[in-house]
Amino acid sequence: MVTLAPPSGAAPVSCPLGTALVAADLATGAMLWSRCAGSMSGIEVLAASESTVLAAEYGEMGGGVRLAGLDAVTGAERWGTTVAPFNESYERDAFYADGARGGSGMVVFSVLESGSHAMVGLDLETGEQRWRADALGTFVAGHGEEVAIAVGPGAMFEAPSDAAQPDLLAVAFDRRTGELRWRQDRGIRDMGAPWGPRVGDGLFVFTQVDPQPEDSDPSERRWETVALDAGSGTQRWRRERGPLLLVSAADGTGVGLRPGASPDRYLLEGFATDSGRSRWTVELAAGWPVVHAAAGSPVVSVALAPTGGDGTEERGSSTTVTGAPSGTTASVSVYDRSTGRLRFSVAGEAEPAGLVDQLVLVARADEVLALDATDGSRRWSLPFAHPFGTEVQQAAGRVFLSSAAGLGDPPSGSGSGPVVNLSTGIELGSFTLDGATVRFVETPAQGGTAYLCVAVGASSTAAGCLAERDAPAPLGGGFAMPSSGAAIALGSTTHALHAVPLPAGHARPVTVHDASGAIWPSAESTGRDTLYLLDPAPSNGSSNLSQLVDVRSPDGTLLLQVGPPGSGPTS
Repeated sequence: MVTLAPPSGAAPVSCPLGTALVAADLATGAMLWSRCAGSMSGIEVLAASESTVLAAEYGEMGGGVRLAGLDAVTGAERWGTTVAPFNESYERDAFYADGARGGSGMVVFSVLESGSHAMVGLDLETGEQRWRADALGTFVAGHGEEVAIAVGPGAMFEAPSDAAQPDLLAVAFDRRTGELRWRQDRGIRDMGAPWGPRVGDGLFVFTQVDPQPEDSDPSERRWETVALDAGSGTQRWRRERGPLLLVSAADGTGVGLRPGASPDRYLLEGFATDSGRSRWTVELAAGWPVVHAAAGSPVVSVALAPTGGDGTEERGSSTTVTGAPSGTTASVSVYDRSTGRLRFSVAGEAEPAGLVDQLVLVARADEVLALDATDGSRRWSLPFAHPFGTEVQQAAGRVFLSSAAGLGDPPSGSGSGPVVNLSTGIELGSFTLDGATVRFVETPAQGGTAYLCVAVGASSTAAGCLAERDAPAPLGGGFAMPSSGAAIALGSTTHALHAVPLPAGHARPVTVHDASGAIWPSAESTGRDTLYLLDPAPSNGSSNLSQLVDVRSPDGTLLLQVGPPGSGPTS
């Protein structure tokens, strides 16, 4: 049993939105650089190479994704692009999917533009688009080193769980060229993509559950675990009632969970990736297991939260959460990946944060601890705020930690709200909304990023902020959609603050007018062609503008129109 020493008490990186992406030396834990999140849902590290870190910032549901390629040595942004929202949240699927998200030096995802659904490949190092192909109605469900595997949405989105499930189309795109490498449209049913499948050892492994009522006992469910060859699409093996919840399919021994003797019990299983046969099982104590397994790590870490969760599954790279209530902490047990033998356990409040090389990362309060994977001895600690959990990537002797909510809104009481003091900022203008004075304030750079914030009345604390970053160019036809948004509470009403791209070199200042001629609260960045506007209509949780509005130049001429999806001439 390893007992954790008291917290160091060192302050984590202070960011206006509460979360950051931090780079540290893998051997010593010394912080190398940090980058503050630009949205209320945090920032997530997706992949890393020797020179480039791929990160994503998610808006609210339907708010799209902003991708950034960061210099791995300095943290400076080398390129950025926004994946516009479409079809609920499908534009995010590629970044939830397991595997090598930067395989072959390419980033692959879906886009919807002018009614065309395409798969695109960007160069990881430069952000340049290398290819575009018809997506065939599919969304990325797994990333191999050479291919990106995509499948149709499946019955989980289209029909009740006890209804007949049609065969799904599954395809693989060559990551370098976009060429179709293989196509399967028989014998594959709903696989819970993009969160369920796992990629590793040249395989695409997934679970497909037979139709059954939603309230059926897990121990009575029928399912099979299937492995396809990632390069050819041919079936390598199929196993009845194998792991139901997959965690990893790499390094010869895959890891997953099977239902135990009662609804609150699970079996942790290691299985041979070349055959699907079980190698070992560990009966876990009652509770909802949080399991980490990662390629290159010799261990599996498990935490058990008390029963009473909602049974949902939370996405995450090689992490399965099967119902732990938000903010739950639990002790951690570490097992040998090859044999299932318990190596050590951790006493005290802690939760698994990730596995990198020969280290087990655990999180508590405002720090992450690195423990030796052999015996649990402490190697280093790093101050790190993680209100949404922790994501981990590594490359070239560096470890990258981030915290993001992804689809979910920030949990209440998480401490993720803006805490930036605006007394040193530049005030760009004020307006009256809902009987209150709202002020637009531009902050000095903090953690490498400047922010455009909204303050209410004379308060020096922000009600909400957006990172000031270059927005994508407006769409054709003089139309633009917001590239990001943040919630602003005014009394009992919540409004949305939006960032909108403006044409380069436009005349300043611009004004925003709705159909009635009313002027909306807005301000422009002092150093970028970006407009920030506050929608006067209550947001009701939406990240879209409430209506189409005109952006006019100082002489009153129409510069462009801004609106929700479907309102513009090219939507």
